[in-house]
Amino acid sequence: MKISFEKKTRVLPLLAMAWDGQWFLKTCEAYGWEEATRLNAQVRAAFARIEMKTMLRALGKRVADDLADAVQIINTYFQDILAAGFDAEFTVEKKRVEIAVTRCAALSGAKRARLERHDQACIACQGLWPVYFEVLLPDTAVEVEIKEQMGYGAPQCHIVISEETMMTTERSKHSVLSSEGIRELLEGGVDNLSEDERALLLALITVETEAGTDLDEEERAAVEQLKAQVEGYDTEELAQAMKHLVTAKSREGRKLEWPGLKQRLRKLRSFKK
Repeated sequence: MKISFEKKTRVLPLLAMAWDGQWFLKTCEAYGWEEATRLNAQVRAAFARIEMKTMLRALGKRVADDLADAVQIINTYFQDILAAGFDAEFTVEKKRVEIAVTRCAALSGAKRARLERHDQACIACQGLWPVYFEVLLPDTAVEVEIKEQMGYGAPQCHIVISEETMMTTERSKHSVLSSEGIRELLEGGVDNLSEDERALLLALITVETEAGTDLDEEERAAVEQLKAQVEGYDTEELAQAMKHLVTAKSREGRKLEWPGLKQRLRKLRSFKK
């Protein structure tokens, strides 16, 4: 009995999606939705790196030629390789790309599972696109902005990709919120940081690694040392709060004062006492 090549190319992506869905469901049953979603985001970001590295090798490329070429590689992957319920329109204009997603198999599967929430795919997607472009355009600063997501009620997902200006790039290199800024703090040692600062730094590192940032051996050792020095803080909850802070839509008249943030830190610390 033989299966045609055409049928294989249709069946394998569907099996891969089913495998992914079953992995999430069983993890959710064992650890709960929140933990399963956190792990799912980590796995999706790590797999995104593998996906684009594999595409580059298959195309005989080291990196993408430019932003438009990177988008073409991603679109080819979705249409010809993944090919399992993803429909999107890519509009490329010089150094800016707009993506309108109208069908997402991951979101559809999450809704069919009838879990307490169905936005785990949307949360994972927030770390997916930055990793794609980091692999395809390693020497180009690219900004990813997810404006709307279907999992939160939008009629379609709206994603904007743009090359950052030189001024923005230089500023981000010296920002503690960038990978480079975090590495500078690790290299400089953490002995002079306060307990609050150490907890926040560890939370920042958690966000970066979940988004696909790789740490070298020396940096991992510094992180382990930092973990040993951080006591009484729920850094995982801090990390989730940071991701929500940068992805949530702003509400008119609502603002978070620093005293309120400090009170929140104290509350998180009190959980461990």
